[in-house]
Amino acid sequence: MNRDTTKGHLAALLTILIWGTTFISTKVLLTDFQLVEILFFRFVAGTLALFLVCPRLLMGTTWKQEERLNIGFFIGFLVAMAGIALISFNGSALQLNPAGDLLALLAAFIWACYSILTRKISSYGYNTILTTRRVFLYGLLFMIPCCSCRIPS
Repeated sequence: MNRDTTKGHLAALLTILIWGTTFISTKVLLTDFQLVEILFFRFVAGTLALFLVCPRLLMGTTWKQEERLNIGFFIGFLVAMAGIALISFNGSALQLNPAGDLLALLAAFIWACYSILTRKISSYGYNTILTTRRVFLYGLLFMIPCCSCRIPS
């Protein structure tokens, strides 16, 4: 194995280790923090980690490149949701839990948005770490209003 392959495998192993521990740590943190607060702190930690890995700024972008959604996006989303439904409910009895089902569909929708947008962003040729950090900063920006409201537990 060459040096780059070894670095890639070590980075993948570190990622798996970090993601694996987040589920346990989230369960522990839920005793003292709300979900949105935990998410906010995770995004801050992720942004800081990405800044440490690549401390320069993303330059040369324009507002026109900040992506708008078009009809193709929504068609792709509907097809993806239909596929998820077919896989999830294959032969099983359909039992609805409105809150949980809505959250699961919303998570799939957000992941679809993220996947499509990152593919479009990568077509501009920008550094992946810098663009991921920018997405994290947008996430932090949109979480701030949620963090300011205390939801009773």
